[in-house]
Amino acid sequence: MLKLRLPSPWAPLPSFGQQPDDEAQGGNLMPPELCASSFARACAARRALQQARASSASACLPPRAKKPRLPHTAPQHQQSQTAPPDPDADAPPADAPTDAATSTEAGSAIALASSSAAPSPSPPPPPPREELPLLLTNCRVLDVEAGAYLEGLQRVLVRGGVILEVQPVEQPAVAAAAEGGADGKQAGAAAAAAVAGAGAAGAAVGGLVAPVVEVDCGGAVLMPGLCDAHVHCTAVTANLAGLMSLPESYVASKSGHILAGMLARGFTTIRDAGGADFGLAQAADEGLVLGPRVLFTGHALSQTGGHGDFRGRGEDACACGAALRGIGRVCDGDTEVRRAARDELRRGAHCIKIMASGGVASPTDRLTNTQFSEAELTAIVDEAAAAGTYVCAHAYTPAAIQRAVRCGVASIEHGNYLDEQTALLMSQRRVFLVPTLVTYQEIVRRGAASGMPQELVAKVGDAVAAGLRSLSVAAKAGVRMCFGSDLLGDMHPSQAGEFELRARVLPPADILRSATVNCATLFGMQKSLGQVRPGYRADLLLLRPGLDPLEDVTVLAAPGGAAVAAVFKDGLLAKAPPPPAAPAAAAAAEAGEAGIPGAAAAAAAGDGVGGDVGGLWEELNGRLFPTGTTK
Repeated sequence: MLKLRLPSPWAPLPSFGQQPDDEAQGGNLMPPELCASSFARACAARRALQQARASSASACLPPRAKKPRLPHTAPQHQQSQTAPPDPDADAPPADAPTDAATSTEAGSAIALASSSAAPSPSPPPPPPREELPLLLTNCRVLDVEAGAYLEGLQRVLVRGGVILEVQPVEQPAVAAAAEGGADGKQAGAAAAAAVAGAGAAGAAVGGLVAPVVEVDCGGAVLMPGLCDAHVHCTAVTANLAGLMSLPESYVASKSGHILAGMLARGFTTIRDAGGADFGLAQAADEGLVLGPRVLFTGHALSQTGGHGDFRGRGEDACACGAALRGIGRVCDGDTEVRRAARDELRRGAHCIKIMASGGVASPTDRLTNTQFSEAELTAIVDEAAAAGTYVCAHAYTPAAIQRAVRCGVASIEHGNYLDEQTALLMSQRRVFLVPTLVTYQEIVRRGAASGMPQELVAKVGDAVAAGLRSLSVAAKAGVRMCFGSDLLGDMHPSQAGEFELRARVLPPADILRSATVNCATLFGMQKSLGQVRPGYRADLLLLRPGLDPLEDVTVLAAPGGAAVAAVFKDGLLAKAPPPPAAPAAAAAAEAGEAGIPGAAAAAAAGDGVGGDVGGLWEELNGRLFPTGTTK
């Protein structure tokens, strides 16, 4: 069994506003604490186990279900060559063909049928070995929906990417009952009884029933993974018009680094609001790209000259959204908008994004514009509803927001100039608001140095102050809000700065709900995402010891995800804690106290685990798969 605990002591938490290393170097770089290789191998091992289970289940089907039917043969019982003839069998007709070729073909058909019906002499494949469980103990579990911690320290049992149990540590512990050695039958029975008493799923390890990996969280906060409902992970430059001239291979490669940074900051699910596609989402699901779960809208739908039309006044190129590089596609009229919506849904879009007003980055419109007719908006909403999904609408002003809400959209993106009347309408219609304040702050702070043309920077104006006012208006009206960032290019490392901005207006519990349960509800995944509860996906954040986001949510805004000690995505370790910031002797002493063997002890015990504390964490994923496929 591998036992881990958070390293100690920690370096001081950097304050919001300090530049992360990757930002200081002018780009999005893969954070070193991410477990890219072990995560990808664990994903592959999990898929192999799933395939083996499927093959095993198929092999166990009844013979009748597997027996093929030969062409042009009656579905009657085939006689074995050694069985006596059936006297009641029908004789062949007198005019049946009797030539040698026909006889040979008939004999071959009978032989083939007999061989297919006979049992296979090869033994059935062995049943696949299950993925072993992970036990997180001594953690303060944050119930984001209630805005409070569960009473006392908890232990959380995870298996196969799903949370199985959340129980107080005072109840019989699964791992504690495993003391006594592999050859202690009484210890094994005690462990089994403890598992049964706790109702926990276990795995046979050394004759005992216990989790293969136990992490002592040392009283640190365990909370659900964060969600960001408005990102543009393929916007590798803030100059969206210039984005179209970049090779798709470069855009996809750089997007991988942007996604990795999001995961390091604690975001385990994102909704890309224009640009990402099925390939990038699948690569993230398979662990080929280490990043959050990607829900994508495909290309945002825009009218000619709208916010998704990035052609300059003198350009006449196609803006139909055929390339990965762009975030929008142009369509006009009922027929075109329906075709465009259907096409994005065909490509696997999670929902449809529409541009219902002007925007900052588009070159030929104003923020105050209303875009698309109400008939066009309604047609798009109808197409999304027919496909079982929803529409999110980019809109800034009350006029644009009200038109979109009346037409049936599910969420308003940005909404910086929201007023009381419009907020009341949104609350009555149960429409979500996805504010994105940090992007305007970064545009103002960086100006033209961000790569965005200066005339577009000037369009931001008072967007940050107006956005903060809209938060107050929305909260007072009871509008449900989701977390969003909307950053572009080298601004992405500032994603978590949205927490600091919202904390100026909203209480921490509301902000945490916006980044977890509210997003999950908007996504239609409220029964699987956003909470630390049995049956939910094991997307979990383990914060640094001593941090309390309910007391001060701005700790999550620390650059580079410094507040997040470890990230689990679907129960697999995606971000490992750094080695302890202490002298080697102190680190070794703490490792001994935590039950973590050093290199010599590990070799003596036959554990095969590396000696440094940080390296041990990277063994976690491999230990979940006893077949050794992750080695």
